[in-house]
Amino acid sequence: MKFNELSRTAGITPRILSKELHELELNGLVCRTVLETKPVTVEYSLTEYSYTLSGVIISMCKWGEKHREMTINRNRKQ
Repeated sequence: MKFNELSRTAGITPRILSKELHELELNGLVCRTVLETKPVTVEYSLTEYSYTLSGVIISMCKWGEKHREMTINRNRKQ
């Protein structure tokens, strides 16, 4: 995705997005590509290494769904 597209999709400011992408790049999770266009275009893509997180992310999503269900049920009982 291109930088501005990412910013709009994620709903975060360009400044925060830039900081987060820089940290992800330093940790080997995204690859930054500068294209020689006018104006200059920057694209970001996931690295192969980033896919090693898929199991963790799936587990966190499942936990979040169960937690939300538990919270909703607890609030109904009150």
